[in-house]
Amino acid sequence: MKTTHIIATLTVLLFSVSSNYAQTPKQRPKAQDAPAANQPTDVTIRVTIVALPNPKALQFSAKQDLSGKPAEALDALEGLVREKKAVSVANLAVTTTAGGVKGKANSGKISVSFKPVVSPDGKIADITASVTNADHSINTYFVASNGGAKFLGSMQSPADKMMTEFVFARVSY
Repeated sequence: MKTTHIIATLTVLLFSVSSNYAQTPKQRPKAQDAPAANQPTDVTIRVTIVALPNPKALQFSAKQDLSGKPAEALDALEGLVREKKAVSVANLAVTTTAGGVKGKANSGKISVSFKPVVSPDGKIADITASVTNADHSINTYFVASNGGAKFLGSMQSPADKMMTEFVFARVSY
């Protein structure tokens, strides 16, 4: 009898906690809509797209920590471009206000748009991003600090199916 009562009590308690948890809205942390008076008013996001032949792209992806150390991976790719072992597809910059106004840039079939919101303390920016190259698109959300780089993704080159394009963003404000 006592075991049944304990099990019933635990079940009711568990249901109560889980239903309260289910009712709690799950929202990612967002920065304020407008920067404080001493915070940056503009955010610049530079998109770099670099292409490698598919076999080299596979080796590069295995060797580099694209998501964990994106600045190092981007520097390595830019070095390969200087050595003419990779192709620079695009370098586009978007500057927009830090308060969540969308900024856009286009070059040929490549378009980028970003909507950054800098936190009140100026340490991080919440960024909604969209990068399109012909019929390939990357749409994402990320958090970055001033000077930070992010790997947004990779895609098959629409111009040459034997190439893989790596897409990075570098943020400054």
